[in-house]
Amino acid sequence: MSHLKCEMSVWGAHPVEEALNSSAVQLRELILAENAQEKYAAVISKAKGKNVRIRTIRKELLSKEIQNEKHQNIAAKISLTLWESLSDWFEIRERSDPLLAVAVDGIQDPQNVGTLMRSAHFFGAEVFLMTRDRNSPLTGVVAKASSGALFSLPIVYAVNLARELEKCEELDIWRVGLEAKAEKNLEALQLQDRHLLLVVGSEGEGLRDLTRKRSDFLAKLPGSGRRESLNAAVAGSIALYEISRHRYKI
Repeated sequence: MSHLKCEMSVWGAHPVEEALNSSAVQLRELILAENAQEKYAAVISKAKGKNVRIRTIRKELLSKEIQNEKHQNIAAKISLTLWESLSDWFEIRERSDPLLAVAVDGIQDPQNVGTLMRSAHFFGAEVFLMTRDRNSPLTGVVAKASSGALFSLPIVYAVNLARELEKCEELDIWRVGLEAKAEKNLEALQLQDRHLLLVVGSEGEGLRDLTRKRSDFLAKLPGSGRRESLNAAVAGSIALYEISRHRYKI
């Protein structure tokens, strides 16, 4: 089984705390603005227990170092463990109930990637698949938008999405691409008892041709509106709700 390490900076109270509590994260350094020690005493104590280096600097220097002013006086430098392939992660999956996974195909806005991660985690997805190119890189902006879900969901950071989709066939995972011009609504598919990977494309281009060809089904959102009127994160979140509603009888 192969893993990757992603070095990044995160900021904000919730993302830093989620990173500190995640088994997939190695916290290399905790950085605090001056006069923030009392507010984050519990975080500091836990970091010391893990032998994490702690540094205190002026607030304006913290903003400059992470290139973001909305840091709530706390940031961290971390190393996040990623999976190289979905099949590697699937081999160690212990659950026997139907899998729900999410993949992104060409979503370059880090806010959308993070928001979709947050929705995936909320609606019970077990793993999040993205490729190293064509999508937004994993950054503190993604972590912030995900509200810490980046550190709660296993992340597959693959080289090639088409190859991952081919592997899904071997793993008996149904591949459903979210597509505005699809003939069937998502709610019409019988997806309750099958392993499922939901693939969400970019706002402008949608799914790539290779992704469409390697999908078992293409489905659109229910309703009369056009998919293009929604950004990728909103469309993907609605699709996840629909899948959860049918699976869990919400």
